[in-house]
Amino acid sequence: MGGDGGGDVARRPVVATPKDFVCPITSQVFDDPVTLETGQTYERRAIQEWLDRGNATCPITRHRLHGAHLPSTNYVLKRLIAAWRDQNPAASSSAPTPPPPATTTMDSPAAAAPFKISSPSPDATVSQASAPSPTSVIAQASLDSAVGELRAAVSCLCTSEELADSERSVLRIERLWREAAGAEHVVLAALAKPAVVNGFVEILFNSVSAQVLQVAVFLLAELASRDDAVVQTLTRVDSDVDCLVALFKKGLVEAVSLIHLLSPSPEQLVEMDMADALVATIRRGGGDDDGGAVVKMCVKPKAASVILLSQILVEGGRDSSSPAVAKSALVSERFIRSVAASLEAEQVEERVAAVRILLRCVAEDGHCRSSIVENSALAAVLDAFHLTRIGALQAGGGGGSGRVQCMAVDADGDVIVVGTSDGRIQVWKRKCIFFSSSVSWLRNCREQSWLRMMRFVCGTHIGLVLVLQAWGLT
Repeated sequence: MGGDGGGDVARRPVVATPKDFVCPITSQVFDDPVTLETGQTYERRAIQEWLDRGNATCPITRHRLHGAHLPSTNYVLKRLIAAWRDQNPAASSSAPTPPPPATTTMDSPAAAAPFKISSPSPDATVSQASAPSPTSVIAQASLDSAVGELRAAVSCLCTSEELADSERSVLRIERLWREAAGAEHVVLAALAKPAVVNGFVEILFNSVSAQVLQVAVFLLAELASRDDAVVQTLTRVDSDVDCLVALFKKGLVEAVSLIHLLSPSPEQLVEMDMADALVATIRRGGGDDDGGAVVKMCVKPKAASVILLSQILVEGGRDSSSPAVAKSALVSERFIRSVAASLEAEQVEERVAAVRILLRCVAEDGHCRSSIVENSALAAVLDAFHLTRIGALQAGGGGGSGRVQCMAVDADGDVIVVGTSDGRIQVWKRKCIFFSSSVSWLRNCREQSWLRMMRFVCGTHIGLVLVLQAWGLT
């Protein structure tokens, strides 16, 4: 009987110990696991002994440990191990126990040698690899919980007749969006549906909470920047866009970022009559530097305002009888300073839009040139044109396509000479444009009085606006 019983035990399948349940130092199942700042988990007794020997790095990653004390026990992992032991008592009873404390002296070779990380045997490695990792179990459980909460919030947003419940759902969805690291595609798929997008739009129509409105616009902007179908849903109904424009005019600056992502035509922008609100946003800097902002838009409100205002000015310039923006607003010192700051923006589209606005400012009042020169960085403008490959000789329909090699401007700002890499020259003087085929012509012209005061200004501020005019961006 005893022999038969022993045979039954021997025939039982060996339960694999999940590899993340085993300390890499002792090769024993954790009893008191602690997870270090490097993300590695060790048995407390083992890692404490490692540190007591004078080591200051993680045994596996070799990254320096900055904490003076070990963290608290990883109770999540400890509970998982306890549950696994309850389900697998045979494996638990057969699991090797931690060895007793070492009795060697510090003079012995064993004590003097650094702590070594034990490697499981090949057979153990194979069996452990097939076992579910507790890390993956925790991650999957967290994801499942988040998806369940997201579905509940979306359902409430789309079906609840109580505004307060819908508003709370918007805030919950925004929190889940931020916490969805590694699972953005799951959240995006759930939120990009037309019914959900329309639910956010309903919030924009009905809510009076500034925080809820900001969060709703933030979520719609994030979705629109990732999925064109969301843009189509939002632009299918004119009243939805009108609602965004109305909110923007009332002071919800985040709405302009979403309007920009919807890519309205210049004609539509003029009809929206939002130029004054755009100017006001640019003057304030669009809240880009507000560290206390509820949300951080994927496109900064100021950047969106600069780009949209540029389009409005170009479209409005075709009808001089009804200017889109008052002259006093365009030539104000604060407005020019803010637009000039956009010349150093990361986004090339914003830089080029800022150039167009500044050119319009000069056209309205030439006296604002000095303010533009003082607040502008020509190097950033040159970089913008280099990236967009705008030809240097476009004014007046002139030929030439070489990159700018040198520029010259006289002290009074009346004359500009632009020399390009293909050897062509363009001279702008009193709205008359002349062309020549070689740089040597420029040298021969030095005898003329209006060239004697000329300065070469590569990378400096002199004559910024007129140089831009010579580039034909008006």
